[in-house]
Amino acid sequence: MKTIGGYKVHPALNLFPLMEVYAFANLCSSIDNYGLIHPIILKDGVLIDGRLRLMAAIKLNTKYKEENNSRRIIIPTVELSDDIENVTDYIFNININRSHLTPDQANDIYKGYLPVIAKERKRTKTNPVK
Repeated sequence: MKTIGGYKVHPALNLFPLMEVYAFANLCSSIDNYGLIHPIILKDGVLIDGRLRLMAAIKLNTKYKEENNSRRIIIPTVELSDDIENVTDYIFNININRSHLTPDQANDIYKGYLPVIAKERKRTKTNPVK
């Protein structure tokens, strides 16, 4: 499982492409100016939302450290509610309508999502999380 900033990344996030360089630079600039407004979301310590925000905050903190700047971006985290049992479904639904996806990318994500969600639904029926 891939990790970012010490957090394991849920495999369903790999269905979604990263931002283009320009858009990521804008995200970094926004976080540099305003801080990390929205927390990253974890489920049992696994990153399920906020991958790009986390990457931007880490990049900025590395820059500040290299510049001997005392500034630091605080990275707030929130644990996903236990009421949400199907994490892949949650990841898909909060990410599929993001503005940086092209129609072709969204179509490819749908195709990749179907077998992943079927596998997770089968797993949660045989081994429900409670």
